[in-house]
Amino acid sequence: MVRGLGSLFKALGKRFGKDKPEPRPTEPVVPQSVDESIAMGVQKRPQVPVPSRQVPVRFDPSDNPYQGPLNMGEIGNRPMFGSQLYDWATAKGKGQFTADEWLDHFLTRSTKKVKSPLSGMEFEVKTINGRNFDYGKNYEGGNLYNELFPGNNAGRVSLEELFDTGLAGFDKYGNLTSGLLHAAKQTGVKLDTKQVLDIIKNNPVNRLEVKTFVSQPHMKVMKNMQDEIADFTNKQILFKSSAGENARGYLAQAKKNLNQIFKEGEEMSARDFRYEVDEARRNLVILRNEVTPNAKIRINQLIGKMDDAVKEIDNPKTPKVKYQDQSTYTLAGGENYREIVVKYPGPIARNDNPLKGFGHYGEEKNMLYFSRFDTRYTPDGKKVLFIHDVQSDANQKMAKLIRRAKMTGFEGNAETFRRNPYMEDVTTAFYEDARKKLVRELDQLTPGDPKANTIFSQLKEINRNIGRFSETRRDQLANKLRDRSGVAPGIPERQYYPFLQSSSYGNHALRMHLKRAAEEGYDYVAIAPYERVSIRDGTQKYNRLTQRSETVGREGNSLFYGNAYGKDPQNPKVQAIMPKLMKQNAKFHGTDARTIKVAFSDPKKPYKEIKKADSVDEKANAYERAAAKARFEHTAAYSVDKTGGTLTKVDPSDPNLYFDAFAIKVTPSMKGPVQSYSTGGLAVDIFKSL
Repeated sequence: MVRGLGSLFKALGKRFGKDKPEPRPTEPVVPQSVDESIAMGVQKRPQVPVPSRQVPVRFDPSDNPYQGPLNMGEIGNRPMFGSQLYDWATAKGKGQFTADEWLDHFLTRSTKKVKSPLSGMEFEVKTINGRNFDYGKNYEGGNLYNELFPGNNAGRVSLEELFDTGLAGFDKYGNLTSGLLHAAKQTGVKLDTKQVLDIIKNNPVNRLEVKTFVSQPHMKVMKNMQDEIADFTNKQILFKSSAGENARGYLAQAKKNLNQIFKEGEEMSARDFRYEVDEARRNLVILRNEVTPNAKIRINQLIGKMDDAVKEIDNPKTPKVKYQDQSTYTLAGGENYREIVVKYPGPIARNDNPLKGFGHYGEEKNMLYFSRFDTRYTPDGKKVLFIHDVQSDANQKMAKLIRRAKMTGFEGNAETFRRNPYMEDVTTAFYEDARKKLVRELDQLTPGDPKANTIFSQLKEINRNIGRFSETRRDQLANKLRDRSGVAPGIPERQYYPFLQSSSYGNHALRMHLKRAAEEGYDYVAIAPYERVSIRDGTQKYNRLTQRSETVGREGNSLFYGNAYGKDPQNPKVQAIMPKLMKQNAKFHGTDARTIKVAFSDPKKPYKEIKKADSVDEKANAYERAAAKARFEHTAAYSVDKTGGTLTKVDPSDPNLYFDAFAIKVTPSMKGPVQSYSTGGLAVDIFKSL
């Protein structure tokens, strides 16, 4: 049964209002920057209507949907995810507006002359861009004040977000093809600002689920125990007068075990940590019967803390990392290696497979991307969150299909390959509301009223549109794609996942890491240079000139990750995607993004276990030689050489301890909500973007 918009938002509120994820991304398949406009060719920054330069206008907090940048109207709480589209929608002010008025608010339109590469003839192409706006200025809806982000106060509407929120879809010619604004335009119904804001806020992308996988759960446990252990080992324990002669021996052994934990510190393995805890506990259990009542209370508290620690380490629900030893995508030597998985919230009901698992983390259904990272250091001791890779399995096949069909991926109508279920739910609910209103209006007419024919026509059109979403999509595509022999090719399953392009999920992953880095006290976030990690991921190709099978680099990796200086190694004039996104985010946060020195392993641990570069055949090509060189890494580091001299001592001042990597400096403002969509400046040809 189709529900109206009101009941739809109420249901979504119940679904997403609880169990919020904890505040914490395969090679890139679409190796281009996210397309923030539907356009052909490079476009100029569209002009924003100049707002008034008055004293900031602020409404009463209880009556104002804008509560600061990316705050999604929340009062007193900072959400996990935020939206510039939401912020700009509030600037429209209260009231009801036509679809065209909303489109004018969200978009800028222009035309440009394009020369055909075949005929040489010029023709005009219509283009649209997401509108640019400025925080800190007055608009009809009040002042978009910004007291969080110290950098560039420019915002921008994302066409990708317009599609994912269900507001609007566009074809390659810039025509409105789907979404709530499309339905409103067809029916002539005005949309209230609150309706639009509710749709944006309930976008599932603003409710993504995040899961963190850890490699060293005992490290967290050990830090939680430090105060209790220090208190126990540093204070005197009083014995009963009847204490046995071995009591002091049990105390000495327990303290020895506990001191060993402190002595080894972060170098202690989970197994060794568990052994020392178990031994200390065994001695404390015996000791507590030999001490005074107050001392016994202290010992019982410590034993309880140890029991909790062991439970946490052994807890099967604690997600353990899966790919730490996968050398193709990780650079050994870092500390506190972790992985994150970002998932769509719940089943996607209209997909052929509502809960789909992919190759990596198959048990995590509807995964949008995953990422691996660890902790490293600069020569001056600054802490670096080092991103090994960002991967997505969700949209590989869909992106290729869209590229072959010369579509945008954001049409959203019945004839497209990619339809947004949330958009269809919102649009269907809107049509249902409009139908109910027309039926009520029809009931109030007197017999013979000529207005009845108009209403009947409107109802027929609404019913047709509602029916579009229930038709069999496979049949539609089969008829559309039949070849000349009349045989329908294989029809892809219906699936929709956000972040169609590599720069979309790359940007989201970067911002997730920036938020974590700000919260956990990191100084930089760096991306692994192509020449250090992802170059290892090659593929076989037969070379007719040398008449041998060779390993070559995968397309897209070099453009996505870039080299240590932010460029695509295969095209040095082009800035790579992740470094470019770092620069954009640096501008927004008032910081800088540049090349820094990062250690192969902890400089404070001078004794290294080093894996040398791989040897290569004399017939090896340039790629194979570079990939072999990239195998150099530090597999472990220690404060003391316990191997009898087999480790290599590397002084912290040795320049060979460090390599170059592109990084962004962390600021406190990065603790704020994660902005799910790109801020603009990446307009590209839509065919090249896919």
